[in-house]
Parts: sequence; structure tokens; C-alpha cells
Amino acid sequence: MSDTQMIDVDEQLNKLLKLSAAQRIELAERLIESVPPFADEETELAWKEEIVRRVEEVDQGRVKLISAEDVHTRIERKLKDMAE
Repeated sequence: MSDTQMIDVDEQLNKLLKLSAAQRIELAERLIESVPPFADEETELAWKEEIVRRVEEVDQGRVKLISAEDVHTRIERKLKDMAE
């Protein structure tokens, strides 16, 4: 994107940010819908199958769920250990 195009995008964004929250949400939804999917059908199918598999594992008690708080704590601990 050229500098001129970037300035135009910035100008448009500044105008759009003046819209109400509801209007910005509507705009965001429409923009997201306007972007073609990044994955092909085969990849989409593989992800759907993976989601089904994971949900089944949870439902059948074969995996233990970990809270987001615990995950963040573990990550912070590992990052701290790496920094030392």
C-alpha cells in the first residue's frame, strides 16, 4: 500500500470512528463478511473434524480442561524461567 493510500485509509478510519458503537459493529461485521475465506474446503473440513474430535474427548472425559487463568499462569512462569 502506498503512502497516499495509507493516508486515505487513515482519513476514512478517522471518519468511521465517529460512528456510534452499534454502527461500527455493523460495519465490522460487513467488512469481515466481505473477505473471502482464507482456507480451502479441505482445510475447513479438517478443522471441523478436529473440533468434533476435541469436543468428543471433553464430553467423554478423556481430556482435562485447564482454565485460561491456569494457562496464563503457566505461560508467565515459563517466560520468567526463560528470562532468568
